[in-house]
Amino acid sequence: MTRDRDWLLLFAVYFAFHAVWRLALGPSLELDEAEAMYFARAFHWGYGPQPPLHFWLQNVAFGLIGETRFALAALRTLLLGLAVTGIFTLFRQDCGVRQSAAAALSLGTIPQIVWTGQIALTHSILLLCMIAWTLVVVRRTAASDRFAWYPVLGAVAGFGVLSKPNYFFFLASLALAVVTMPALRRAFRPRGLLVALAVALAILAAPAWWIWSHPVLAASSADMFQTRAGGAVPGLIAAAGFLAEFFWLCAVVMVVFLIFWRAPGRRPDWRGPLATLLARTG
Repeated sequence: MTRDRDWLLLFAVYFAFHAVWRLALGPSLELDEAEAMYFARAFHWGYGPQPPLHFWLQNVAFGLIGETRFALAALRTLLLGLAVTGIFTLFRQDCGVRQSAAAALSLGTIPQIVWTGQIALTHSILLLCMIAWTLVVVRRTAASDRFAWYPVLGAVAGFGVLSKPNYFFFLASLALAVVTMPALRRAFRPRGLLVALAVALAILAAPAWWIWSHPVLAASSADMFQTRAGGAVPGLIAAAGFLAEFFWLCAVVMVVFLIFWRAPGRRPDWRGPLATLLARTG
């Protein structure tokens, strides 16, 4: 396939099929699905330790489809489709159709996305989607002379923060990467960045007020970062477990990378602006 729309249609068909296939797995709900089914029945500025954006979107899906398992599956697969499309769009700015499609399909080498993400996750899938489109908008804003991209940048950043707390780490890494790339840094207008910041803060104002008003509920899962037994040994065991899980999730990615790295032929340009931005952000 050599046309953009062919790949986008393929993505749409796959995720539409998967939304239906999810229903065949049985009537039970996964943990994240049950949480969404409970909280998303009403609109609030906050619900608990997780930011509210996914529950807002799920509330809209419930209003359109009904409070059903299909509404849960439909939103998740829509977000996955948008995430894959975002990766495709990001690489399409610099690469050919096939290279961009390969980059989008590479998400299938991550078990948390290709398996767990398609049957259980909620906020993490929204986070992936927001990260992909944040990168797209950042590059579009830098490359365009249109000032209108700056409010879009602020909106994407604001809603990204409302997707999952992990987005803060991504946003900080992305900002540091932009600062260390002189050509990219000079492409942004200071006045435009102030407008983007104002839009982001406006989006975050009400949820931030909710957190301020409900500190105990907003921090109700903070104990998950603490070990239940004192001392250095439990901390080291927890750190080792985290690293083992990280390398296990990345194992397929590493194998695929080594295969392509050792394969004969032209290697990809790791010094291009997109590759540099992704490497420094990661």
